Amino acid sequence: MPGFIARIKPCGPEGKKVAITIEGFPSLILPRTEAEGLREGQVLSEEQIRELWERAELSKAWEASLRLLKFRPRSEQEIRARLRRKFPPEIVEKTIISLREKGLVDDRLFARYWVESRREFKPSGFKKLRYELRSKGISPEIIREVLGNLDFAEEAYKAALKKAQRWQSLDEFSFKKKMADFLARQGFSFEIIEEVVPKVWREIQREE
Repeated sequence: MPGFIARIKPCGPEGKKVAITIEGFPSLILPRTEAEGLREGQVLSEEQIRELWERAELSKAWEASLRLLKFRPRSEQEIRARLRRKFPPEIVEKTIISLREKGLVDDRLFARYWVESRREFKPSGFKKLRYELRSKGISPEIIREVLGNLDFAEEAYKAALKKAQRWQSLDEFSFKKKMADFLARQGFSFEIIEEVVPKVWREIQREE
């Protein structure tokens, strides 16, 4: 069903957007640049109205994506899941493609960021990092690539040192048990735990 533009009104900060009222249809908001050529009283075909609606939805989905990316990098799956709460699948996928083309989402870069962040603030083992990256939708190929060259014995050692002072007053058995349980929760293998825990125990004994 065709309709005509009843009103075009500037809106948003500094009037960078316009609210468009089309008789018989819900109002929509577009960036001013997307509304060039439109005028009040203009008759639009049903196809033109659908195109305007899609442009309005794509604009909103794009802005929602940028808000998500403002605080930290995101994986494609993270953004897709959040957008699907408010937008139909075709809008979500077109937005993901645009983000990918502009380099704003890249699962390989995201995986590297995630691992480096963990290494700095919360050293974790292979199993835990793999689980976290899988939960973010990162492919097995990228996970193998990103985790393949990490020295997890060194990561376990860093994680253990952060906890060691808290438990240095414990006897040897209690210290080693607590430390082993902690490292296991962080996803480190049994072999690495067996290597690291005695090493850290000896070091804190020397310090005392």
